[in-house]
Amino acid sequence: MLGYFPDSLNIGGVEHKIFTDFRVGIAILNNFNHPDVTVGDKASYMLNALFGKKQLFGADGYVEACEKALWFLRCGKKSKGREDEAGDMRFDPVIFDWEHDEYLIFDGIAKNRSDVRTREYCHFWEFMTYFREMGDCTFTTVCSIRAKIAKRQKLEKWESEFHRKNRDIVDLEIAVRHEENLFKQVFGDV
Repeated sequence: MLGYFPDSLNIGGVEHKIFTDFRVGIAILNNFNHPDVTVGDKASYMLNALFGKKQLFGADGYVEACEKALWFLRCGKKSKGREDEAGDMRFDPVIFDWEHDEYLIFDGIAKNRSDVRTREYCHFWEFMTYFREMGDCTFTTVCSIRAKIAKRQKLEKWESEFHRKNRDIVDLEIAVRHEENLFKQVFGDV
């Protein structure tokens, strides 16, 4: 159905209510960024956070639950893995981190939309709409500079100056281990 925010996921023909507040979605996405957490623990955390308790889906149900949970976290989109010329999965550089950039993200959304932190509830898909359509703000500036640095592109003079004065904001230290790449290959970009 078009134009609705789901509040349950169908696993094995049974509707299961899920926690849809943006805080739950961000906690899951943030957990995906931790290189010291195993893929299995990330999947378990995702299911426990969304469904609120340990669900016994069975082997087939577990895989389906993970697929449906990731569909929810992608706001209804399927994964589009990309391959390079050698056939290996290719991923864009990481240009933001939910924890590191928390105040920049929420300030950017509040500037252009609403301060969702003050709301008792905001559906994850609504929050992600605000996030994607944030507009010009410090967060988008920082991400643009990070993307250029990651791609080894020349920064404009003002960008170099901004980076020099704000290294604590701009510089991200995220270690992507083999498990992270494997998780992305299995589940796609989240």
